[in-house]
This record gives sequence, structure tokens and C-alpha cells, in this order.
Amino acid sequence: MNEDEFPRPPYSDDLLADLHAGALDDELAERLWPLVRQDHHAMAVIDRLDAVQARLRTWGRNPLPNRYRPMWRYVSIRRCTDSRPRVPNGAVGGHSATDGSLR
Repeated sequence: MNEDEFPRPPYSDDLLADLHAGALDDELAERLWPLVRQDHHAMAVIDRLDAVQARLRTWGRNPLPNRYRPMWRYVSIRRCTDSRPRVPNGAVGGHSATDGSLR
């Protein structure tokens, strides 16, 4: 991967979930972890994923039938990452860049 293709902040929720799960290439993960650890938003996502993982461990090894696991993973990731405030494109600080109204 060349420097132009290397992920830059803000990191996508999918990238952070893959990094957390150990699903990324080892070389990419080794380069990315130090950068993610310096990004407060990224670490908040990682912390929430850690919390979900810990809750799942308390339920036992196989808390759900196999057919429900992919949906549970999707719902867990969405739930963990949807708590951050959303700012529409073109908006800065809660104001529209074009009309100044609150969003």
C-alpha cells in the first residue's frame, strides 16, 4: 500500500471494526494502531467495541444460533458507532455553510 492509499482520519467505522477484530493485514494494522490510539474519536469506537466484546463474553461462548451471528455483529457495530453526533455535509459547527441556520 502506498502512502496515497493509506487510511487517514477520520477513520471509517468499518475500518475500525476490522482493525479491532484483527481482520486487517498485519503490516497495515501495525502502522494503523499507533495512529488510531492518538485519535480520540477512533478510540471511542474501539472502546465501545471492547465493551460489546466483553458483554458477549459474559453471555457464554455461543450466545446466539449461527444464523443470527452476522446480524448481531452488524447491529452491534451500528449501535456502537451511531452515538456520535452527525454533522451534515456543508455544515460547520452545527450551522449550514450556506445559510447559517442551525441543523
